[in-house]
Amino acid sequence: MKDGFFSKYPQFFSSSPVGNWPLRLNARYEVIIEQNRQALQGARVLDIASHDGRWAFAELEAGAEHVTGIEVRPELLDAAEKNMKALGMGRHRYCFEIGDVFERSDVFKRKYDVVMCLGFLYHTARHEELFDLIRQTHAKLVVVDTGVSKVAGNFLEVRQDVVDHPAMGDSTTGVVGGKILVARPTRGAVQMMLGHFGYQVTEVDWASLIKKMGVNIALGRPIGANNPLRDYGTGGRTTFYATLSEG
Repeated sequence: MKDGFFSKYPQFFSSSPVGNWPLRLNARYEVIIEQNRQALQGARVLDIASHDGRWAFAELEAGAEHVTGIEVRPELLDAAEKNMKALGMGRHRYCFEIGDVFERSDVFKRKYDVVMCLGFLYHTARHEELFDLIRQTHAKLVVVDTGVSKVAGNFLEVRQDVVDHPAMGDSTTGVVGGKILVARPTRGAVQMMLGHFGYQVTEVDWASLIKKMGVNIALGRPIGANNPLRDYGTGGRTTFYATLSEG
Protein backbone atom coordinates (compact mmCIF):
# COMPACT_ATOMS: atom_id res chain seq x y z
CA MET A 1 0.00 0.00 0.00
CA LYS A 2 3.02 2.25 -0.41
CA ASP A 3 1.42 3.64 -3.58
CA GLY A 4 -1.88 4.49 -1.91
CA PHE A 5 -3.79 7.77 -1.95
CA PHE A 6 -1.64 9.75 0.48
CA SER A 7 1.57 8.78 -1.30
CA LYS A 8 0.48 11.23 -4.00
CA TYR A 9 0.23 14.03 -1.43
CA PRO A 10 3.38 13.71 0.72
CA GLN A 11 2.82 17.06 2.46
CA PHE A 12 0.50 15.18 4.82
CA PHE A 13 3.48 13.16 6.01
CA SER A 14 5.07 16.31 7.41
CA SER A 15 2.31 18.82 8.23
CA SER A 16 1.58 16.95 11.47
CA PRO A 17 3.67 14.42 13.42
CA VAL A 18 0.58 12.46 14.48
CA GLY A 19 0.02 9.11 12.73
CA ASN A 20 1.74 10.38 9.60
CA TRP A 21 3.34 7.12 8.43
CA PRO A 22 2.52 6.32 4.78
CA LEU A 23 1.36 2.75 5.32
CA ARG A 24 -0.93 3.81 8.15
CA LEU A 25 -2.50 6.74 6.31
CA ASN A 26 -2.98 4.72 3.14
CA ALA A 27 -4.55 1.79 4.98
CA ARG A 28 -6.89 4.10 6.86
CA TYR A 29 -7.81 5.79 3.58
CA GLU A 30 -9.05 2.48 2.19
CA VAL A 31 -11.30 1.94 5.21
CA ILE A 32 -12.45 5.50 5.89
CA ILE A 33 -12.74 6.92 2.37
CA GLU A 34 -12.63 4.25 -0.32
CA GLN A 35 -15.20 2.01 1.33
CA ASN A 36 -17.55 4.99 1.64
CA ARG A 37 -16.92 6.56 -1.76
CA GLN A 38 -20.54 6.17 -2.86
CA ALA A 39 -21.86 7.92 0.24
CA LEU A 40 -19.38 10.76 -0.27
CA GLN A 41 -20.53 11.58 -3.79
CA GLY A 42 -22.02 15.08 -3.69
CA ALA A 43 -22.15 14.94 0.11
CA ARG A 44 -21.87 17.69 2.66
CA VAL A 45 -19.44 16.40 5.26
CA LEU A 46 -18.64 17.36 8.85
CA ASP A 47 -15.10 16.40 9.88
CA ILE A 48 -14.78 16.46 13.68
CA ALA A 49 -11.27 17.25 14.97
CA SER A 50 -10.15 17.88 11.40
CA HIS A 51 -6.45 18.08 12.33
CA ASP A 52 -4.20 19.14 9.42
CA GLY A 53 -6.95 18.74 6.81
CA ARG A 54 -5.78 15.33 5.60
CA TRP A 55 -9.22 13.73 5.74
CA ALA A 56 -11.10 16.81 4.58
CA PHE A 57 -8.93 16.83 1.46
CA ALA A 58 -9.44 13.09 0.93
CA GLU A 59 -13.21 13.48 1.30
CA LEU A 60 -13.29 16.25 -1.30
CA GLU A 61 -11.10 14.29 -3.70
CA ALA A 62 -13.49 11.34 -3.31
CA GLY A 63 -16.40 13.47 -4.51
CA ALA A 64 -17.79 15.35 -1.52
CA GLU A 65 -19.41 18.65 -2.44
CA HIS A 66 -18.32 20.50 0.71
CA VAL A 67 -16.48 19.72 3.94
CA THR A 68 -16.73 21.60 7.22
CA GLY A 69 -13.91 20.85 9.63
CA ILE A 70 -13.81 21.78 13.30
CA GLU A 71 -10.52 21.80 15.18
CA VAL A 72 -9.55 23.10 18.62
CA ARG A 73 -5.81 23.55 17.97
CA PRO A 74 -4.97 26.74 16.01
CA GLU A 75 -1.68 25.38 14.69
CA LEU A 76 -3.47 22.39 13.13
CA LEU A 77 -6.14 24.59 11.62
CA ASP A 78 -3.38 26.74 10.10
CA ALA A 79 -1.72 23.61 8.71
CA ALA A 80 -5.04 22.52 7.18
CA GLU A 81 -5.53 25.89 5.47
CA LYS A 82 -1.99 25.78 4.08
CA ASN A 83 -2.41 22.24 2.80
CA MET A 84 -5.66 23.05 1.02
CA LYS A 85 -4.17 26.14 -0.57
CA ALA A 86 -1.02 24.32 -1.65
CA LEU A 87 -3.11 21.57 -3.24
CA GLY A 88 -5.28 24.06 -5.11
CA MET A 89 -8.53 23.14 -3.44
CA GLY A 90 -11.22 25.74 -4.12
CA ARG A 91 -12.09 27.79 -1.04
CA HIS A 92 -15.80 27.44 -1.79
CA ARG A 93 -15.59 23.70 -1.15
CA TYR A 94 -14.46 23.75 2.47
CA CYS A 95 -14.35 25.73 5.69
CA PHE A 96 -12.44 25.10 8.90
CA GLU A 97 -13.95 26.25 12.17
CA ILE A 98 -11.82 26.88 15.27
CA GLY A 99 -13.04 25.86 18.70
CA ASP A 100 -13.99 23.20 21.21
CA VAL A 101 -16.57 20.84 19.70
CA PHE A 102 -18.84 21.20 22.71
CA GLU A 103 -18.71 25.00 22.64
CA ARG A 104 -19.45 25.16 18.92
CA SER A 105 -22.81 23.43 18.87
CA ASP A 106 -23.78 25.87 16.10
CA VAL A 107 -21.65 23.82 13.70
CA PHE A 108 -23.85 20.78 14.35
CA LYS A 109 -27.05 22.67 13.61
CA ARG A 110 -26.19 22.63 9.91
CA LYS A 111 -27.32 19.70 7.80
CA TYR A 112 -24.74 17.13 6.71
CA ASP A 113 -24.92 13.88 4.80
CA VAL A 114 -21.80 12.33 6.35
CA VAL A 115 -20.04 12.90 9.68
CA MET A 116 -16.44 11.79 10.19
CA CYS A 117 -15.33 11.29 13.79
CA LEU A 118 -11.76 10.13 13.33
CA GLY A 119 -9.44 9.78 16.29
CA PHE A 120 -11.51 11.95 18.61
CA LEU A 121 -13.94 9.71 20.51
CA TYR A 122 -11.32 8.36 22.91
CA HIS A 123 -9.98 11.86 23.58
CA THR A 124 -13.15 13.00 25.36
CA ALA A 125 -15.31 11.76 28.22
CA ARG A 126 -18.43 13.42 26.82
CA HIS A 127 -19.57 10.65 24.50
CA GLU A 128 -23.31 10.94 24.98
CA GLU A 129 -23.20 14.67 24.36
CA LEU A 130 -21.09 14.16 21.25
CA PHE A 131 -23.41 11.57 19.74
CA ASP A 132 -26.41 13.75 20.52
CA LEU A 133 -24.77 16.61 18.60
CA ILE A 134 -24.00 14.28 15.69
CA ARG A 135 -27.59 13.04 15.60
CA GLN A 136 -28.78 16.65 15.26
CA THR A 137 -27.02 16.87 11.87
CA HIS A 138 -29.36 14.17 10.43
CA ALA A 139 -26.32 12.60 8.75
CA LYS A 140 -27.14 9.28 7.12
CA LEU A 141 -23.60 7.96 7.62
CA VAL A 142 -21.24 8.41 10.56
CA VAL A 143 -17.73 6.97 10.42
CA VAL A 144 -16.12 6.54 13.83
CA ASP A 145 -12.43 5.61 13.97
CA THR A 146 -11.31 5.27 17.57
CA GLY A 147 -9.10 3.68 20.13
CA VAL A 148 -11.10 1.15 22.16
CA SER A 149 -10.80 -0.65 25.45
CA LYS A 150 -10.50 -4.40 24.93
CA VAL A 151 -12.57 -5.16 28.04
CA ALA A 152 -15.75 -7.09 27.31
CA GLY A 153 -19.09 -5.34 27.80
CA ASN A 154 -20.39 -1.79 27.62
CA PHE A 155 -17.82 0.21 29.55
CA LEU A 156 -15.78 3.41 29.45
CA GLU A 157 -12.16 3.23 30.60
CA VAL A 158 -11.25 6.56 32.20
CA ARG A 159 -7.79 7.95 31.46
CA GLN A 160 -5.95 11.27 31.32
CA ASP A 161 -4.71 13.14 28.25
CA VAL A 162 -1.86 15.66 28.31
CA VAL A 163 -3.37 18.68 26.56
CA ASP A 164 -0.13 20.11 25.17
CA HIS A 165 0.47 16.97 23.07
CA PRO A 166 -0.97 17.26 19.52
CA ALA A 167 -2.00 13.59 19.47
CA MET A 168 -4.19 13.98 22.54
CA GLY A 169 -7.34 15.79 23.52
CA ASP A 170 -7.71 19.43 24.47
CA SER A 171 -10.51 21.29 26.18
CA THR A 172 -11.44 24.67 27.56
CA THR A 173 -12.92 23.01 30.67
CA GLY A 174 -11.76 20.42 33.14
CA VAL A 175 -8.03 20.98 32.67
CA VAL A 176 -6.03 20.34 35.85
CA GLY A 177 -2.24 20.25 35.87
CA GLY A 178 -2.19 20.28 32.08
CA LYS A 179 -4.36 17.17 31.83
CA ILE A 180 -7.99 16.36 31.07
CA LEU A 181 -10.09 13.31 31.79
CA VAL A 182 -10.99 11.20 28.77
CA ALA A 183 -12.64 7.81 28.36
CA ARG A 184 -11.77 4.97 26.01
CA PRO A 185 -14.98 3.08 25.13
CA THR A 186 -15.34 -0.63 24.61
CA ARG A 187 -16.68 -1.87 21.30
CA GLY A 188 -19.95 -2.67 22.97
CA ALA A 189 -20.21 0.83 24.40
CA VAL A 190 -19.70 2.45 20.98
CA GLN A 191 -22.35 0.27 19.41
CA MET A 192 -24.77 0.83 22.28
CA MET A 193 -24.37 4.62 22.25
CA LEU A 194 -24.76 4.89 18.48
CA GLY A 195 -27.73 2.55 18.61
CA HIS A 196 -29.33 4.70 21.28
CA PHE A 197 -29.33 7.62 18.84
CA GLY A 198 -30.86 5.58 16.03
CA TYR A 199 -27.84 4.27 14.15
CA GLN A 200 -27.21 0.75 12.89
CA VAL A 201 -23.55 -0.13 13.37
CA THR A 202 -21.04 -2.39 11.67
CA GLU A 203 -17.38 -2.75 12.57
CA VAL A 204 -14.56 -3.02 10.06
CA ASP A 205 -12.65 -6.31 10.12
CA TRP A 206 -9.20 -4.78 10.46
CA ALA A 207 -7.56 -8.12 11.25
CA SER A 208 -8.58 -9.55 7.86
CA LEU A 209 -7.56 -6.37 6.05
CA ILE A 210 -4.10 -6.36 7.64
CA LYS A 211 -3.66 -10.03 6.76
CA LYS A 212 -4.73 -9.35 3.17
CA MET A 213 -2.18 -6.53 3.00
CA GLY A 214 0.55 -8.90 4.13
CA VAL A 215 1.53 -6.61 7.00
CA ASN A 216 3.18 -8.21 10.03
CA ILE A 217 2.33 -6.72 13.41
CA ALA A 218 5.22 -6.70 15.88
CA LEU A 219 3.49 -7.26 19.21
CA GLY A 220 6.62 -6.67 21.25
CA ARG A 221 7.37 -3.29 19.72
CA PRO A 222 5.53 0.04 20.09
CA ILE A 223 3.54 1.65 17.33
CA GLY A 224 5.75 3.68 14.99
CA ALA A 225 7.00 4.06 11.44
CA ASN A 226 8.13 0.41 11.36
CA ASN A 227 4.99 -0.87 13.11
CA PRO A 228 2.31 1.59 11.95
CA LEU A 229 -0.80 -0.61 12.28
CA ARG A 230 -0.05 -2.14 15.65
CA ASP A 231 -3.11 -0.67 17.39
CA TYR A 232 -5.48 -1.89 14.66
CA GLY A 233 -3.78 -5.28 14.52
CA THR A 234 -4.03 -5.91 18.25
CA GLY A 235 -7.64 -4.74 18.53
CA GLY A 236 -6.85 -1.55 20.42
CA ARG A 237 -8.26 0.61 17.65
CA THR A 238 -11.01 0.06 15.12
CA THR A 239 -13.46 1.69 12.74
CA PHE A 240 -17.27 1.70 12.80
CA TYR A 241 -19.77 2.58 10.08
CA ALA A 242 -23.05 3.86 11.50
CA THR A 243 -26.07 4.36 9.24
CA LEU A 244 -29.16 6.22 10.37
CA SER A 245 -32.14 3.94 10.78
CA GLU A 246 -35.28 4.89 8.88
CA GLY A 247 -38.25 6.13 10.85
